[in-house]
Amino acid sequence: MLILIRLLVICLFFSCSSESYKWYKGSVDEALSLIQNSDKIILLDFYADGWGGCVRLDAETLSNEEVLQFSNQNFISLKLKPWDKKEDSDLLDTYNGQAIPLLIFLNNKKEEIDRILGFYPATEYLSMIKDIYYGKDTYLSLKKKFKQEEVNSLVLSKLAIKCGDNRDPDFCEEVYLDIINTSKVVDEDTIFKAELFFANQPVFGL
Repeated sequence: MLILIRLLVICLFFSCSSESYKWYKGSVDEALSLIQNSDKIILLDFYADGWGGCVRLDAETLSNEEVLQFSNQNFISLKLKPWDKKEDSDLLDTYNGQAIPLLIFLNNKKEEIDRILGFYPATEYLSMIKDIYYGKDTYLSLKKKFKQEEVNSLVLSKLAIKCGDNRDPDFCEEVYLDIINTSKVVDEDTIFKAELFFANQPVFGL
């Protein structure tokens, strides 16, 4: 009886939970077939064993009870090892990923909704994934506004930040060109991001 009481006290202090993060063991295409008639989205977690940011993300963030509950309810999550498996490496290249931990969120058309690069504490991460799930200022929602010419300085500024994570380079070139050529009021930091993008592009014919 004393042991049970001690265990209860430990659980109260350390938020014991019987729930664990649910990782899908099938392929990305199989996961896509599962979300065709549901509200879930796909989370691709590109990671490596022993990599500092990946270890912290698993231990400190993805183990958080609120993160667990929200993720298990709304995502089909796959762990991918691009340094070890060619198919995972090819998928990382498909989405122009260049660093890990990288979490990419996909809809049922395999379009990138948004991504999270690097480690974030649980509270901040939870807020980010809720915004992604509910479509609040996601890369995809901002991209659609841009394509539909529903563009203002705020949309351009947010897209400039999103494009800083090495997303679709052709689309981001369009965004940065619009920032440089626009008559809209854009802050200096956004203009600097656009100029930096073109400064880092290779020059051919020299």
